[in-house]
Amino acid sequence: MRTGGVAEAAPASFLGVLERRYATATPRRKGHRTRERLRIGAARALAERGYERLRVTDIAASAGVSAPDFYVHYRNKTDAALRVLRPFVGLAFRDDPCGVDGLEPADGLRRAFARLFTVFRDNSGLVRCLDQLGDEVPRFSALVESRGRRWHERVARNVLRSKPDGAGPILIGPDVTVALASMTAGMARRIARDPDMTQAQLAGLADGMSEIWLRSLKLDAGLSR
Repeated sequence: MRTGGVAEAAPASFLGVLERRYATATPRRKGHRTRERLRIGAARALAERGYERLRVTDIAASAGVSAPDFYVHYRNKTDAALRVLRPFVGLAFRDDPCGVDGLEPADGLRRAFARLFTVFRDNSGLVRCLDQLGDEVPRFSALVESRGRRWHERVARNVLRSKPDGAGPILIGPDVTVALASMTAGMARRIARDPDMTQAQLAGLADGMSEIWLRSLKLDAGLSR
């Protein structure tokens, strides 16, 4: 049974996550709620305008507050963008790659890639901002690279632990992992440029990428040649 279906793995958009968290949170003092409204406003403005075209007035208007109120909580647009995009990177490359540990290799890979591709499609505007902010803030660029690399390494380790019983040790060189990670990340970026892609299309791409990984990790028994 295919336990890694796209519909099962599909998360909400990051903006939706922030809005629901704000709506359901225990009421706090006004200053904290204003700060969260500004973070939601920043996420919305980033998704619509991109980081390069973003202005403080865009964030304030989206949050329904004045520009002076913005500066009570954030230093500038870069500070606000970092408060949005750092946790977004954590959502995209979360520590548990969608529960792949313990699944059959093909299902684990399919589920991990379905979730990653869905995150990038559903947050295409924020994905566009990653490179824009990274060009201005090198430490943020390094964070994106580090989190992405760790995510791909965890996927590979979890899948290799799930190799079929009786399979011998599988030694994968770092160059193979880097190449697979680069290919998968490139696909995710292309998906972000086509936010109208359907779930069925994402499922096909996740299937195809999982097959490439299975062959590269020498776990392709039973796959058609």
